[in-house]
Amino acid sequence: MRKFLILTVLAGCILTGCLSTEAVPLSPSEIEYKEISGMEYCASSYDALFKASKGYRVTDVYIESTSTVTEDGKKELVLRIQGVVSGGYTARVYAGDFIAAMNEQDPDLADRIDSLRKNKKYNGKYTFYIYSETTGNIWDGYKTKTVVYNIEGIPSQEQLDADIAAAEAERLAKEEAEKKAREEKNAAINRKCRKLAEGYVYHGVEEDAESSRLFDNGALQPGHAYYISYYRSYHGGSYGRSMLGGNLIYVHFISQQVKGQVTETSDFVDVLVVGGEAPSYIPVIIALVE
Repeated sequence: MRKFLILTVLAGCILTGCLSTEAVPLSPSEIEYKEISGMEYCASSYDALFKASKGYRVTDVYIESTSTVTEDGKKELVLRIQGVVSGGYTARVYAGDFIAAMNEQDPDLADRIDSLRKNKKYNGKYTFYIYSETTGNIWDGYKTKTVVYNIEGIPSQEQLDADIAAAEAERLAKEEAEKKAREEKNAAINRKCRKLAEGYVYHGVEEDAESSRLFDNGALQPGHAYYISYYRSYHGGSYGRSMLGGNLIYVHFISQQVKGQVTETSDFVDVLVVGGEAPSYIPVIIALVE
């Protein structure tokens, strides 16, 4: 009789859920989340983690990938996470409940999380609240998984739009500053070369590409002086060519001093060249432009 009563009580407990496993409190908000780094979390085993605490506040989380799974007829988002410096360790967490809870106020959240995986400003700086959840029963078996309660650090679409606008403004400002610096540099070069080319028709920095083509084709005009960038000497300075040219052009120098300045380096230099006189039309390098 006593054995029968015990079996009856056990059966009643099974039917009423007395033998179900209570993995977490009724609400994840009641959990005391222990702080841990993403690197430490991902490098630790599930058993070691959740013997020590029901949940974790995981800092410096990097989302490596996102995927959608269907389990028990329920579709949800799964995130593969790692620490910023993970050593190759990753962990899987279920974010479906979190996404569903946020859906009404932020319906694009899942897509935004996925789109930010290559964004260095945000990815790697998230804070995840993760707890262990056990579902199932004694007949069908139990299933344990790690679930996301909350994620801190995900920017709103408005913030991302502001970032894009700020980046564009920074790009334009940088381009403008580079343009101004380039114009100031070119103006300084032209002032210097005009002084050196006094008495000649001067072709300045703005005509550099065309002047280089004329030089490489042996078509510089007498009485004209040309600024040519990226000039290189060959055969002791007797020949030279611009960076654009394929043919070596025979040249003269206005002085041994200028020849030494131009030929002392094997690198490209900027020079001022005047067209040679008939009948040979051999161009003459009159200055190294520094």
